[in-house]
Amino acid sequence: MQDMKLQLHNMYVGLVCTYWAQQDTKMGTAKQKALQQMQSFSKTIDEKNPMAQEITNRVAKMSQSVSKQIMTDKSSEMVLDEKLAKKYKSFGERQVEQSKERLNNMIQRAKKSAHLDMTPEQIKAKEAATKEQDMHAKRNADPYRALQTNAPKNAPRPVAPQKLTQEMMIQLFMQQRLRGAA
Repeated sequence: MQDMKLQLHNMYVGLVCTYWAQQDTKMGTAKQKALQQMQSFSKTIDEKNPMAQEITNRVAKMSQSVSKQIMTDKSSEMVLDEKLAKKYKSFGERQVEQSKERLNNMIQRAKKSAHLDMTPEQIKAKEAATKEQDMHAKRNADPYRALQTNAPKNAPRPVAPQKLTQEMMIQLFMQQRLRGAA
């Protein structure tokens, strides 16, 4: 979902850059047009798709925060310099194209995983094939053999306690200090 959120943000930024690059367009107007475009995009997604509701919710949250920005931020009155307009427009178009392609791929994957393009008969046939494959794998698997790992004869042997001398303690402290320095 983080990637979807990132792609929606990138698409919005690209749209803002594209609209802002138009002659004498204010930043607030560009943001508003980009928001409208994002809302239109969210409405084009099939409602049966599992991602449709998530995208709609994200765009609605984005609309609330950006609308507040447009009304309160002084940058809404800024107009882009004509020298930079071409760069902004090409950047924005690339950004929109890439993010829209990635979002469409995510939507298609979600559609396939939800079996929206399959008939109920096809879904049942797929489930039956999966069960058959599972049973075949279980039949051909090696039988379970207990290895008696908890048997007392396999338990670790107790070690005689050692007495720590002053020299051993100094060595241990030096080793710890060297590890901490690295």
